[in-house]
Amino acid sequence: MKHVLIVLFLLASQSKTFAEELHGIFMVVKGDVEVESKKTGKYKAKVASKVYAGDVVSTGADSRAKIVMSDRNVFNISTDSKMTINKYENDSTTGVKNVEIDLSKGKVRSNVEQKYDGEKSQFMIKTPTAVAGVRGTQFLTSFDPATRRTEIVTFKGAVALSLPGSSAPPVIVKKGETSSVTQGQSAPEKPKQMKKEDLDSANKGSNSAKNEDKKEAGDSRSPASESKKDVKAEPAKPEGMVDRADIAADLKNVPKSLDGPGLPLMPAGPPQVIKQPEPPPIPKDLIPGINLKTKVIIVPTR
Repeated sequence: MKHVLIVLFLLASQSKTFAEELHGIFMVVKGDVEVESKKTGKYKAKVASKVYAGDVVSTGADSRAKIVMSDRNVFNISTDSKMTINKYENDSTTGVKNVEIDLSKGKVRSNVEQKYDGEKSQFMIKTPTAVAGVRGTQFLTSFDPATRRTEIVTFKGAVALSLPGSSAPPVIVKKGETSSVTQGQSAPEKPKQMKKEDLDSANKGSNSAKNEDKKEAGDSRSPASESKKDVKAEPAKPEGMVDRADIAADLKNVPKSLDGPGLPLMPAGPPQVIKQPEPPPIPKDLIPGINLKTKVIIVPTR
C-alpha cells in the first residue's frame, strides 16, 4: 500500500510540474522588447526566447512582439505595452485550464485557441479598471494609464467585460463590437457596433506582428539570390546529348602529329559519310606462302 501511495504522489507532482512548465516562445521581436523573468532574470527578448508564468514583457517605442504559447494561444503585443503572465496552467489530466494576464499599459491582441467554460477553466485579461473573460475568441485589449480607460474590441467570438471585484453581470462584447470602461464608472459602456473601416484598422494594426512574421520569412533571402532570380536560366541539356559546338571545341584540343597536319574539324551541316579506300590486293606469289604457313613480316617505312 505504501508503494501505491508513493506512485500516486509522484504522478500528482509530475502533473503539477507539467502545468507550471507551460511556456511561450517569441515568434516575432521588433525593436526593444524586454523580459523580466523569475527563471532567467531580466533580458532582451529575441526570436525563440521563452517566457513562463510570472514573466513580465515590455515593449518600447516602435517595438512589438508575438508570443505563441505551447497550447497554441497567441499574444500580439503592441508598442509601448507592458504585459504580465500572472498565471498560465493547462493540466491535461484534470482538464483544469487557467490563464490570467495583467495589462498595465498599452495593447495586446489575444487569439485564444483553447476553450474555456468560465468556471473550471478560465481565460482572463485584467487591467486596473476592468476584467475581460473569454471562452475562445480573438479580441484586442487596451489600457491607457493616463486616462485610466480600458477598451475592448472583439474580432471573433465574444468577450465578457466587467469591473474588478464587481458582482454585477458583465456586458457581452460580440464580434465587430467595442466597449470601454473608465475608473469611477459603475459599469462598462454598452457595446456598440464599430464602423467597418475602424474595425479593419484595429484588426490590421493589432495583427501587425503577424505581418512582420511573414516579412521576416521573406527577408531571409539574400540580395544575391534576389538578383539571380531575375536572370533567366538556360534550359539544361538532356543527359548524354552533345551538340556540334561541343564537338568542334573538343577537336580543337586534339594534338597534331609530329610530321603531319592535324585532324580536320567537322564541317557545319549534316554528318557526311566518308568512304575508306579499299586495301591493295595481296600479291599472288604470297598467297601460297600464306597457305603454307609462311611468316610475313611487315616493316613500317619511315
